[in-house]
Amino acid sequence: MTNKSAKFDVCATFANAAREILVAREQCAQIHGTKDIKAAGNEVEIAVREYVARTLPSKFHVTHGHLIDRVGTVSPQMDIIVSDNELLPSLMRARDGTEYVPFDSTYAFGEVKSTYRESEQPIQKFSSVIQLVKNELLRPEIPNTAFGGEIKDDSVLSDIVHGSPNRVYNPLFTFMIFVDAGDFDARKLKDFFSANRDSALPNVAVLLNAGVVFAGDLGEKGLSFNRYPEHHPERGANWYFSKIHGQTDSMPEGNHLAFFYYNLILHLAECHIENSFSAKYFDNTFIFRKSMTTTLRESEQAAGADPRNSGGTP
Repeated sequence: MTNKSAKFDVCATFANAAREILVAREQCAQIHGTKDIKAAGNEVEIAVREYVARTLPSKFHVTHGHLIDRVGTVSPQMDIIVSDNELLPSLMRARDGTEYVPFDSTYAFGEVKSTYRESEQPIQKFSSVIQLVKNELLRPEIPNTAFGGEIKDDSVLSDIVHGSPNRVYNPLFTFMIFVDAGDFDARKLKDFFSANRDSALPNVAVLLNAGVVFAGDLGEKGLSFNRYPEHHPERGANWYFSKIHGQTDSMPEGNHLAFFYYNLILHLAECHIENSFSAKYFDNTFIFRKSMTTTLRESEQAAGADPRNSGGTP
């Protein structure tokens, strides 16, 4: 027996997880060939979704499908949805596994692509989906009344105690994951990012074998990541594409997967979903009409009995 303690290699863990995703892509390409792009894409999507599901705490529900708001508006199909698993994780599950997830209980959603293809303009198309969701689906923001540690007249005690670093308690986290960078060229995205608002852009886009797209600041101490650039309207965010270096660069896919997971798990830890929203989804279901209601028994007070004489029949 040795007294030396073992060391856990975090980099190797993410490298192995990234390798599993790469294997899923390679195997599917061999089985289906290059012609069946949809089938290959589905396999990769499942591999990424399964990775996210098994690495998150049980309080989170990971699925795919559509978002639905409290008035019934439905979003386009989403490859990955992370929602609250304790309140109202899903309203319906179809036989193919597609779920209809309450928008109010949603923490994050994203899209997965096997390969980045410039001709398909994937980031541009996903940004259109993000805009549609934020503009057409109802999801009231929960303001942090003690944002930045500033206590104001309207500051709520729970906000002061919680000390959240976010401007709102229920921000959305949107993301894209490309297993292979394909013909990606960051320079070709400059005009698109310059012309669009921060709220319309995915919080992070990961190209496993190339790098990550994110908002942040480049200073003397290096790059800092801005997870919610849309919540800082006083200044437009800077956007970058960069390869991430880790302890070893033999498996850059692991570094980039770790970057995605780190920001997702921090978002989930800091995001707060109120438990009062669920009733809103049943407002149009529980409608009672007096004309269609039959009285089975009236209380003694309703029947006009003396409430002081409640001992029953002598």
